[in-house]
Amino acid sequence: PATGGGLLLPTPTPAAAGATTTASTAVTTTAAPVSAADANYISAVQGIVETYDGIVQTLDSLIGDARRDAATLTNPDWANRVNATLVLLRRTAASVGELVPPADRTAAQDNLVNAAREYTNAGNALSQAASTAAVAQLDVAESAIQAANASLAAVENALR
Repeated sequence: PATGGGLLLPTPTPAAAGATTTASTAVTTTAAPVSAADANYISAVQGIVETYDGIVQTLDSLIGDARRDAATLTNPDWANRVNATLVLLRRTAASVGELVPPADRTAAQDNLVNAAREYTNAGNALSQAASTAAVAQLDVAESAIQAANASLAAVENALR
């Protein structure tokens, strides 16, 4: 999308205690002409954000399962799901690190890097919960998700 293309970013939404959710919202970029580098960057960010949107749904599901039944933390199937999600988080974070933003998009990139770090922190907390059965790690994961969601909201603002 060269101009005015919709960019979907997860937006933090108020959630009940113990729940972390996101909702996608359409973002309209500025009406000014956009360079090819800018359009490519925005397109790459959109793909990464869509990936994170799916990952957050998985993280929320994992956390919800463990909150409903703490014994889930010792379930090998749950641990396997956590590990698979952590691999995807790390791969996506690596993609974020490979992006080279146009000069006027560095604020967006900085916030995207922060989001990647926080989402990975959430995955690490769930991995820790799986290996130690520490329920408190669920709170750590949720806090990291909320911080990541806030960073993605900042990405949205920076891309306007």
